[in-house]
Amino acid sequence: MRIKTSIFKILVLYLIITLTSYNTYGKDPIIVNENFKNISLLKVIEVLKKEYQLKIAYEKKLVKTININQEINQLPLEEAWEKILKDTGLTFKIIGDDRVVIRKKNEMNNSNNHTESTTYTLTGVVKDSETGETLPFTSVSLKGTSGGVIANQDGYFTLVDLPKMADSIEIKHLGYETISVDIESLDGQDLIVIEVKPDLSVLDEVEVSEQNKEMLDVAENPGQFTLNPSLISTLPQIGENDLMRGIQMLPGINSTGEKASSLNIRGGSPNQNLVLFDGFTIYHLDHFYGLFSSFNTDAVKDIQVYRGGFDAKYGGRVSGLVDITGKAGNNNKPAGSIGVNMLSANLAVETPVGDKATFFLSGRRAYTDVLQTDLYNKLFNYARQNTPQLNTNTKQNENRIESPKYYYYDINTKVSFKPSSKDFISLSFYNGQDDYASTNNLSFENRLGSYQDQTLEKYLVGNTGLGLRWNRVYNQKLFGTLNLAWSKYFRDYSLERSSETNILRKKEERYWAIQRENKINEITGRFNFEYTVNDKNYLEFGLFTTFNKIDYSDQATDNINLSNFYAEGAQIGGFIQNTFSPSDKVSFTLGLRETFYSLTNEFYPEPRFSLSYKINDNWRFKGAIGRYYQFINQIEHSANSIINQDYWVLANDKNIQVLSSDHFILGGRYEKGNLLIDVELYYKNLEGLITTVLDNVTRGNDLKPSWRVKDVLSNGEGFVNGVDVLIYKKGKIYSPSIGYTFSQVKHQYNRLNEGRYFYANNDQRHQFKFYNQFKLGKWDLSANWVFHTGQPYSIPSDTLTQANGNVIFTYDSRNNGRLPSYHRLDLSASYNFKLGKNLGKIGVSMFNAYDQDNIGNREFILDRYQVFQEGQQSVNIQNVTTYDEFLLGRTTSLFLNFQF
Repeated sequence: MRIKTSIFKILVLYLIITLTSYNTYGKDPIIVNENFKNISLLKVIEVLKKEYQLKIAYEKKLVKTININQEINQLPLEEAWEKILKDTGLTFKIIGDDRVVIRKKNEMNNSNNHTESTTYTLTGVVKDSETGETLPFTSVSLKGTSGGVIANQDGYFTLVDLPKMADSIEIKHLGYETISVDIESLDGQDLIVIEVKPDLSVLDEVEVSEQNKEMLDVAENPGQFTLNPSLISTLPQIGENDLMRGIQMLPGINSTGEKASSLNIRGGSPNQNLVLFDGFTIYHLDHFYGLFSSFNTDAVKDIQVYRGGFDAKYGGRVSGLVDITGKAGNNNKPAGSIGVNMLSANLAVETPVGDKATFFLSGRRAYTDVLQTDLYNKLFNYARQNTPQLNTNTKQNENRIESPKYYYYDINTKVSFKPSSKDFISLSFYNGQDDYASTNNLSFENRLGSYQDQTLEKYLVGNTGLGLRWNRVYNQKLFGTLNLAWSKYFRDYSLERSSETNILRKKEERYWAIQRENKINEITGRFNFEYTVNDKNYLEFGLFTTFNKIDYSDQATDNINLSNFYAEGAQIGGFIQNTFSPSDKVSFTLGLRETFYSLTNEFYPEPRFSLSYKINDNWRFKGAIGRYYQFINQIEHSANSIINQDYWVLANDKNIQVLSSDHFILGGRYEKGNLLIDVELYYKNLEGLITTVLDNVTRGNDLKPSWRVKDVLSNGEGFVNGVDVLIYKKGKIYSPSIGYTFSQVKHQYNRLNEGRYFYANNDQRHQFKFYNQFKLGKWDLSANWVFHTGQPYSIPSDTLTQANGNVIFTYDSRNNGRLPSYHRLDLSASYNFKLGKNLGKIGVSMFNAYDQDNIGNREFILDRYQVFQEGQQSVNIQNVTTYDEFLLGRTTSLFLNFQF
């Protein structure tokens, strides 16, 4: 406890020193040594900016016709400028250490006569000019400089210490035009509003720069990406537009099998990621057994993805973070969209309510319980594929009757209210659910005997979320956000099964039932502040609390693995972090998050540090280090069920350890023109892992094995190391990207695999992703190819027949085999058209276009025919055969959308 306290004191002391450093921070005097021989003043300015890291504000029309013929020999900065501008009719003013303002002499004199201050602060918000929605994480900078700020999640920004003669500011946001706004047009406004358009146009007082429709943006911070939700529909999909498949195109992020919602971020498991929608946690991320996610892209405004190294304002998970901001609604006019595909129909409407409020509603529902399309039948049969009952030599006459009923839906709604120019209040609601029920009757006869089986299975799973957010601009430097969030996860699974087996005149009847429930109630409160101290220091701090209540019950008639779990726990804490930018070249963020966890009665400090250093105009170095804790975890329940049986639990001071991880990231990026190359090396350790040990059991006359929980192991450890590479070319017509990952994931438990490290289930050594986006007139085309080496699996070494007749597999080592490599090609094409004043889009996607047989899992089953025919009293390894479960083959889907 003393060590933790000491760490806390040291970091707080560092933050205090950093915050006060702008008063004491100093540089060596800038000495200029240059020889300008009859070159333009524009070129002189560029040289001085580059060689001496100066921020120079000027009007281009004043300097473009002036040539300079001066030799500057070891002169201080002020004397150098006096000599450069001699006899030009221009003068200058130096602000601070590295800012220079160039103006006409009479303008500078007038400015000095009217005000004592040479700098000022500009506070504003960036909005979509068509809808009035604020644009999160927009880049705002003084034109002609490389410095600037990133607007917060609500689109608000503050530029401090701007020179009085600053000419214009530049606005950049993914999927929107890059524009320059004349500062003089903003004069006298306490809170400026800047509007940008997603389409090319010319606005008053705005200069439009070249624009590219970009799918993603790579942040300067380590591990961070921004995805453009408006372009998700151009990617190949399986039935639904799916933002998670867009996330999976990033290097370092892969999924299990074909599951879009199962994100393994840099070797972590999906439950180690924090997924937020408008501030509340989403636990149920998928529809249709994980084939696509539960997020409706029509309701999404912004997507931020962190592969690791995220800063101190986020916590509660040890792997990755997906922070989604929902649409607030159109401030200017009523609008909407309607669409249909081969699985579901969707509708979205948005409208202003008076002058100060907006309303947004979107809904999506599958019609699969009423109408079953070819796509539905293919996906359902794929998801429900069964292990073969007997060896094909039995010549069985099988009769299977299955009556499934399945549908899913999700709803998003948001009400926003702006009581004043400095306050913004929103209330966001989400509900998503999957409902499945099936009756399955199976019977067959063969020369060994007969078998009859009847199964009734029901499954209800979903997530509900509610988030209240109040943003306030207290003054030009202080911005606050109050966020209250509630999330509820529920899963209810039941199974009733009766069977009658008559094999070799031996009759056996069985009946068993299973009832499993898992519920999470989560209430979260956050009160965060952002304070712009000056142009070098940006301070963020806040308080948070999270209360979790988890209930899990597992009841079965066969008295196997009965378990119940109930826990309530609270996390209370705060964070503070400061971003210090002593120059345009370097910026680093140091922060601390401190959490008190009620179930262990312990404090958990999480120091975080990140660094960005600009080597030159094209190269940038970056790095991050930090500690992360996770207090809620998920335990694997069974291996061969397509319906997720894993359940959530809370860490305690007994048998479930708090999960922790240390992240280390080192990388660089190269950017020139439209070419971007990003490389990151990473390492993270893991402590407090939890896993389930399963037995592959074949009981009595059962014709196929089942996985049964043998033990739950905690206090495991592991590590992940790897490198992610992204090569991205932005273009108006063609935008390719290449992603490559080399990684290694290993885990260790004292009572598993003889205490030796083994490859984790999601270990994939090589991953290669080649994405191609085309824009040809009204056509959007995409061709994407994915390759990765196979995942590990365990090969049994022998069989063991127990006294009760059950047969189990035994293993010498864990995950000692590798599946074959995986690869596929996905294609899509969509056409944009007009129908009257309304916009429409029609498209087709082809998943796994060349119909590759990819293996998702390898099962081991007994050759029951051989056992029964030969009348063996015991079973050995020679009676075991393999069965490969293949992933989705070529799959085609269509969609049609209208905007009105």
